Amino acid sequence: MAFTGFAIPASEFGTKNFAAESVLASYFTNKILWNEIRIKGGAYGAQAIAMGKERCIVFASHLDPEANKSIETYKRILELECNNFIYQDEIINNIVGVISKEIKPLSLRDELLQETRYKIMSINEGLRTQHRRHVKTVNKIDLNNTANRLFSNLNKATFSIIESSKNR
Repeated sequence: MAFTGFAIPASEFGTKNFAAESVLASYFTNKILWNEIRIKGGAYGAQAIAMGKERCIVFASHLDPEANKSIETYKRILELECNNFIYQDEIINNIVGVISKEIKPLSLRDELLQETRYKIMSINEGLRTQHRRHVKTVNKIDLNNTANRLFSNLNKATFSIIESSKNR
């Protein structure tokens, strides 16, 4: 079993490009990575995360018996999305998902942790509001352009596979 990480240079939080990356990451997590890496590959989990302050999009799998295949899957799904395979209803569902994470009610503890994280990362309410506005306007063309931009950055990507010595 292994853990994989695959990071591609991306956009900064608060930009229109970051909003599209967030929606695309949500789509990859909820649709493609779930099916390809979790169900077919047998990993315990898989996700894509747009990280705006770090300016990257990260793909990851957890307890993955097919780690090398997962790295190839990350590359392949970007190439597929460059050819517009996402449907409008999936775009809307993932826009709702991204915004829901921002506005969902939190326990007092989680709210304090989130506010502390935002302060450390210099993300104020104005920037968060701007991000939500951008997310609401993401469309198929934005996602296609984002996938193409990320795909063109594959040569700058870094990846790692952390594997248990029991696997050798």
